[in-house]
Amino acid sequence: MTSDARWYTLNGRVLRVMEIKPFFLPMMSRWHSMETKIKDIEIKTDGKLAVVRYKSRFEFTSHAGKNKMDNLQTIVFVRQNKKWKIWQIQMSTK
Repeated sequence: MTSDARWYTLNGRVLRVMEIKPFFLPMMSRWHSMETKIKDIEIKTDGKLAVVRYKSRFEFTSHAGKNKMDNLQTIVFVRQNKKWKIWQIQMSTK
């Protein structure tokens, strides 16, 4: 991840690279178990762009019990200097 990368949270907060780990660690420390399942993977390429879409289910257990999140993920890649690099990641949650 480059130093100019940003993570945009669901509540509209923008995190710089150095802020990502401290933001998520307190939440993740309360999880007893977690599992991600991926299905319906679709990959499309067009020259120097590639788009990957897939559905995922994230299941975790915390002190509040079992929880699940159904998501649709989209990742856009751009080809630069003979390497594929992530340009954008989007996740929509039901």
